[in-house]
Amino acid sequence: MTHIVSIKDNSQNSKLLLSILRNFSATSKSVEFLTPVEIEEMEDEIFIKMMEAGRKSGKANTKEVMKKLDLK
Repeated sequence: MTHIVSIKDNSQNSKLLLSILRNFSATSKSVEFLTPVEIEEMEDEIFIKMMEAGRKSGKANTKEVMKKLDLK
């Protein structure tokens, strides 16, 4: 299972936690820091899969979805 955590680094405790996680990520592949672009790409992939599943099931109308996303 994968967990995504958001940590605001404005307190001493959160800075300590980030330091521990950075050290841990340097020695282990189980902790990974993602850039905002990487997170957006992951979200896009999930969204595309959901759209394709909806289209295959006949529950999603491609034109309506594109209109909601302002993609026309």
